[in-house]
Amino acid sequence: MAITDVGYQDRSSDVLLLIIVLILAPIIYHLLVDRVSTVIIIYIVMILAFLLSRFGSYMRKK
Repeated sequence: MAITDVGYQDRSSDVLLLIIVLILAPIIYHLLVDRVSTVIIIYIVMILAFLLSRFGSYMRKK
């Protein structure tokens, strides 16, 4: 079956994601408190998550 291809993340990419979240969380919280447009922040986070998943799958293929 192709279940393994559907993209269960590696431990390393999980750790990388955790590090990125820990770095971004104070920044995002500060921006939310400052009432800078929340939609842009959500889009940035979504784009970063997408790029990270693409990067993780690319690194696994090498």
